[in-house]
Amino acid sequence: MVVEIDGSIHNNADVKEQDIKRENDLKEWGYLIIRFTNERVIKETDKVLEEIEDVVENLLNQSSVN
Repeated sequence: MVVEIDGSIHNNADVKEQDIKRENDLKEWGYLIIRFTNERVIKETDKVLEEIEDVVENLLNQSSVN
């Protein structure tokens, strides 16, 4: 799992293009990517952490079923 925390630079077209390529590569290699904005991490830290925890729990539950 990859957690990305993006600032406003990621709204730039060139950066978005690079992000898409990197994300596609990571997905090809089997990684799950979740993204949060800097602002959200700062203002809603507890909610972001809960979301990350939920994703981790789901991944663990999936792996125990397989």
